[in-house]
Amino acid sequence: MLRSLYRHYPEEVLKAMSMLMFNLNRPPCISYVLSHPLLCEIIADSGTSHLEYYLSVVKPLALRLDSSKLALFYNQRHCRFPLVWEAARFYNHPESLVRASTSSMILGLLRSSLICKIVSWLAT
Repeated sequence: MLRSLYRHYPEEVLKAMSMLMFNLNRPPCISYVLSHPLLCEIIADSGTSHLEYYLSVVKPLALRLDSSKLALFYNQRHCRFPLVWEAARFYNHPESLVRASTSSMILGLLRSSLICKIVSWLAT
């Protein structure tokens, strides 16, 4: 049901997810929301038509992740982090606010020790 809502009303779903990400405080609730398959679909769908709403969901998500929750977003089939790849797409965006959000997302993800270990492992 959520996927069909997201397909038909992406802005409303992104607004609701943004409010949810800002207001969750308890770790079990955060883990539950982060493990939902719709979140991975939202991350993969980084179209520029809803860029402001997309960034309002993904930026707090990237800043709230720690090494225990980061494994939820690792794509083992392709050996990559879609959250980092999708954020990197907007690094050279013409709008400075988008570039600043993208930079803070990437730096927030890189501060995690797990991703630092994986990046150094991939570099070898």
